[in-house]
Amino acid sequence: MAFRVYPPELDLKVIEQFKLDSRPAERTVIREFNTGITAGLMPLKDFTKRLALRCVEADPVVGLAFALPEGTEVPKDIRESKHLWVVIATEQYKLQFIAPNAKFGSYDLVTTDFPTEVIAIQRRESFRVPAPADRTLDLMISGSFSAVVQPKIFDIGFDGIGLEFSAMERIQVGTIWSNCYFARGKKSSESFMLEVRNVSEVYNLDHFRVGCKLLKPSQQTVTDFETTRNSIQNCIVSGQPQRWHLSVSWL
Repeated sequence: MAFRVYPPELDLKVIEQFKLDSRPAERTVIREFNTGITAGLMPLKDFTKRLALRCVEADPVVGLAFALPEGTEVPKDIRESKHLWVVIATEQYKLQFIAPNAKFGSYDLVTTDFPTEVIAIQRRESFRVPAPADRTLDLMISGSFSAVVQPKIFDIGFDGIGLEFSAMERIQVGTIWSNCYFARGKKSSESFMLEVRNVSEVYNLDHFRVGCKLLKPSQQTVTDFETTRNSIQNCIVSGQPQRWHLSVSWL
């Protein structure tokens, strides 16, 4: 099977924005290696020389190990490099780091030391993330229904949110809700407006999903959505999804 190998991002602003702290970085690398995902290896300065290898093992003390299939032709520039870029592309982000002390040894393995700096670059600016699995993030809607409605959130992005409703509630594309707010326990955000942009067919006999977009948001609401989505995403990446609320602006 052919794998597409992506070069690393070198923009210093991007690197600084998406750099993981040491503990989340360690957990993220270990988790990806445990899946046996394929990574791209390349020299630090020549990205035209690339090698796609399967991730085998990651240990902060022992280092990293990649599987080198028998008969694989390794470009000279890669074999002679002491440090290699490693790039792992997933649906959620592009993980990149420099792996030091690379060795092409016996048993068809390539080994390196564990990286000291790991970057997890989100693949799309508007990428939506699933709502926290513990369901501690709520969206309240009042003013458009006879009583306050609390639909289930299934995903959230920078400028919109996906909601799940009971089939008993009839909703049409173009509907505007003028009084919505996030809630977690006794904490809540300022109110904002949502416009219904799409409505799914009823599924599981009694539920359907609605895609909503922010309408004329204030700067505070923009910040609230961005920090909520980013905090959820960062905690998913670090393997601590239950801590999603720690960097949210309205909490």
